[in-house]
Amino acid sequence: MSLLSKTFRYFTLKKEEKLLFHQALNLLISWKIRIVFLPMRNYVKLFGEKGKEATSIDVPDADEIYKFSFAIHRADSVLPWRSKCLTEAIATKRLLARYNKKSTLFLGVAKDERQKLIAHAWLKYSQKIIMGEKGHQKFTVVEKFA
Repeated sequence: MSLLSKTFRYFTLKKEEKLLFHQALNLLISWKIRIVFLPMRNYVKLFGEKGKEATSIDVPDADEIYKFSFAIHRADSVLPWRSKCLTEAIATKRLLARYNKKSTLFLGVAKDERQKLIAHAWLKYSQKIIMGEKGHQKFTVVEKFA
């Protein structure tokens, strides 16, 4: 999609979609900077309560879940880089927190076909994985944050 069509598309968004887009863009950029330039020990406390999983009696409809993850994907599409799973999962978690929605961030590890250690992050909101779902089953959870 060209810059012109993305710009035009932006002006057709509803006010709520624009707000979510701006919040998501801000979160993706700020978390990318943190992850690249700071050791994880400096910001891991911002992930939430270590070793816990968020419990929620709130069962949102699919549209409510979709709007948060879609805002992150929409914002990521205008960045000059593609965000990794960790950046996307943290940004989505922080976006949900702004709207008092509890979620759980999972960090996992596995070995690839060359036996090299690989990592993955995914986010669960109200019993549904909304970010990083693809392939998460092959990873062993090493930590979670509510």
